[in-house]
Amino acid sequence: MEEKRVGYKAKCPKCGQDFVACKSIMQEWGMLENGHISCPGCKTFLNLTFNPNQEVMVATDWNEWLESKKEVKE
Repeated sequence: MEEKRVGYKAKCPKCGQDFVACKSIMQEWGMLENGHISCPGCKTFLNLTFNPNQEVMVATDWNEWLESKKEVKE
């Protein structure tokens, strides 16, 4: 039996590649920042945050995303 999953539009912030990504299990559980992928174009490792208002994935360079989380804690 084939599973039907919804794909959401995303764009790599480094190379501009458009791609489609499905929600991770954690995102399905409501932790919307807990997705990741390597860009299919440039292979940059990205954080994916699901935006439920626009139903898109917001892609951010993983290292930049980590830095933004450190700033919140400090």
